[in-house]
Amino acid sequence: MGDSPKSGSSEVISAKGEPTEDKKEENKRLIPPFVGFGILCCIFSSVMVALNSLVVKMISSIDAIQITASRCYVQLLILLPFATYRTCTTGQSFVGPKGSFWFLVLRGLAGSTGAMCEHQAIVRLPVGDAVTISFTNTIFTMLFACLCLGESLTILDGFLCVLTLTGVFLMAKPPFLMGTAEFDTEVLIGILFGITRAVLLAITYIIVRKLARTPPMLNIIYYSIIGSITTTILTAATGSFRFPCWSDLPFVFVMGLIGVLGQLGMTIGLKYERAGTFSVVRAFQIVLIFILQVIVLHDIPTTLSLIGASLIFATVLIIAVRKLYNQKRKSNKSD
Repeated sequence: MGDSPKSGSSEVISAKGEPTEDKKEENKRLIPPFVGFGILCCIFSSVMVALNSLVVKMISSIDAIQITASRCYVQLLILLPFATYRTCTTGQSFVGPKGSFWFLVLRGLAGSTGAMCEHQAIVRLPVGDAVTISFTNTIFTMLFACLCLGESLTILDGFLCVLTLTGVFLMAKPPFLMGTAEFDTEVLIGILFGITRAVLLAITYIIVRKLARTPPMLNIIYYSIIGSITTTILTAATGSFRFPCWSDLPFVFVMGLIGVLGQLGMTIGLKYERAGTFSVVRAFQIVLIFILQVIVLHDIPTTLSLIGASLIFATVLIIAVRKLYNQKRKSNKSD
């Protein structure tokens, strides 16, 4: 689900909630194995994130906290051998570059907490709605950049904020449009978890800007370690531990594997493609998740969900295209 941007790639995250080029000249020297390789990696990453959300929806024997814990455990099992080998051969420390430790901890805490919120949203909402709401992080990132980094907001930014909020409001299925007496409590709780996930994702992007040169594997390991600790404590405190049923065990392992593959695809893709191109591809994840919801889960989205998702999709696409246009204009000026 996307839930871990790669701080160790040659990209950093922009104030608009999407990655930006950090080493443009270095990236220009990278030659892909074949034409379109970078785009394929971006598509692969988006598909993996969508599949991860789908797998979460299909796990029924454990709650959202244990789902997050299981994902973190599996990611650790996959990555620790590689990280240990890398440390032994290159001498790189698990602590990370100087001055990055606490940022890694904060990034891991925000990322793992955000994943828990995302899983809580997926449990309570149709998977398409839950994933789409998480894309509102682009708006929150703009607002945080304005408040914390002093970056200005344009009239278009304000319009996009209104468009996004309208989309979320429609997904909440307000009573006066549904002909009911009151809001569905479970839907409202799910939307609140989804918005919290988006806010934490935006905070994560701001932190990642400070970790642009940190190895990607270290980034994921901190996320997995901190997520394992926090979810284990929460599970013990609530006494909600349940061993997953045998039919769910394959989904648990696949979920962790897909999470790693999705992040790997994003890291490689951003080495060969402009961040704006990746953002455009990523936006179509919204379309993909609704298709999977219908085909795999046989869950037909409501008209309000489709309208709300369309508004949020339009917002993400406008931001991505604007980013791509600005990158192209700067590139032409430098040439």
